Amino acid sequence: MTCKQHIVFQWLYYRISLMTNNKKLRQMSSITSVTFLSGILLTSTIMMMIPSVDAYEPQVQIWFSSKNTKDLGTFLKYEKYEGYAWEGKVNVMIYAPGWNEDPLRMDTIGTSDETPIGVIVRNNVAGSSGAVNSLEPCGFLETGPDTGLFYGRVKLSGTDLDVNGDGVGEMGFGKSACKNLAEGTSKSAHREAAKLESSQSGGLTVWWQYNEDDDKIVSQTATYSMSEAEVEFSQEYYDVTDRVMVDVTDKDMKGKPKDKAQVFARVYSDSDRVGVKVIFDKKLNPQIVYLTTDDESSSKRLFVQPGDTIYAEYEDWLMPPYDDDGIKYDIGNCRSSTDCDVGDHKLLIATAKINHPDQWLR
Repeated sequence: MTCKQHIVFQWLYYRISLMTNNKKLRQMSSITSVTFLSGILLTSTIMMMIPSVDAYEPQVQIWFSSKNTKDLGTFLKYEKYEGYAWEGKVNVMIYAPGWNEDPLRMDTIGTSDETPIGVIVRNNVAGSSGAVNSLEPCGFLETGPDTGLFYGRVKLSGTDLDVNGDGVGEMGFGKSACKNLAEGTSKSAHREAAKLESSQSGGLTVWWQYNEDDDKIVSQTATYSMSEAEVEFSQEYYDVTDRVMVDVTDKDMKGKPKDKAQVFARVYSDSDRVGVKVIFDKKLNPQIVYLTTDDESSSKRLFVQPGDTIYAEYEDWLMPPYDDDGIKYDIGNCRSSTDCDVGDHKLLIATAKINHPDQWLR
């Protein structure tokens, strides 16, 4: 290599090194700029996301559920605000962490006249229970120590009615009460915070005035109604030696003591128009009728002949204001337990066929 070539190589090495260093400097400058700008943006974002002091104030909430449970997740799984029965219980939960004062015990809310929990029933049909019923204060009890969740069950107690057309109010429906967590109360708020008389259909509202000074109130409302019953056979066709299963579904009468008012269906055939009376138990479990071609109908035995149609009739005296066909129903009124107007009712009929040996020829 000549001296001139050596000088040229040194000059090239210097230029390449200078270019490389300048590129690194530009890259470092770019990285520094991006990092600096990112830091500004991130800081701005964080500042924008930081909530105000007011946002940290506990937000009171209230829910209804068809499930009697003090576990919040399960409770919300069965959240419900429509279609409650006219007589039964509505489960209520209030989220109020700001009122969780003692972590070692179960606190209460809504017990004072200044910050009460109240319940209101508005009946679409006044009946004997009146158009509007309300009670307050009706305190709720915390679900457990240090949960901030308060729980109470509100009972729709119905109103005394004639449920079978005999002019007598047998069921002992009705009555309103609120113990407000008083000492010696037989039922805690978890079992029954309040009960109010309810009629054919309407709405239930539970409210809590949780701040007296600012008049802050949280509330929730659900609807309720009587429902139309159903009666059916378990099959469309039976042989003359079969056992017949009869099923009645009546949400308004299920669970009621049968010594108060019997739930029954009349089952008969073309060959025996009188038939038999089938009485259902408290849970309205399906009942069995035995078919016979030899004996007269008696008890749970029904006389039939091949080719007969068999029938199951059920009278529903606790109907909603209107059925699916738009027909209006008046449930009547009781002035006393022995003096009741006979209300409207709907006769429900199910049918099934008895097989005939020559059926294929017909």
